[in-house]
Amino acid sequence: MGLVDANERALFERVIERVYVCDPDLEGELVRALGVDAVEAVIAEQGELESFRRLQNQPAQRGRSVEAQLERFFGGRSGNKLRYAGLLAAAMPLDRVPAPLADLIRAVVASPRRGLSTPGGACAA
Repeated sequence: MGLVDANERALFERVIERVYVCDPDLEGELVRALGVDAVEAVIAEQGELESFRRLQNQPAQRGRSVEAQLERFFGGRSGNKLRYAGLLAAAMPLDRVPAPLADLIRAVVASPRRGLSTPGGACAA
């Protein structure tokens, strides 16, 4: 079983029995579940809110939604997507966990084989 981004679904469905799909990706799911204010608080805790504000003021970003700006911010630096996915997940109240992630967790807990690995950057069990 695995947790994948929507654009990777077909690739993983060929080789993994159960695929849980994040739309469009895990960061997008976490942003929707937490809300923009909470995500910006996480960014502020990392000392990067000023950097995010500079990105928002760039001409190419001004007309975009905050969610699209956050997507660009997370993808703009090497390692940022992975780092912020962990930080946002840690900030997530348990009653707001996005459905694909909650479904995967339930499946892993119920599985007789509980080893986790991350081939190719995806989460799989």
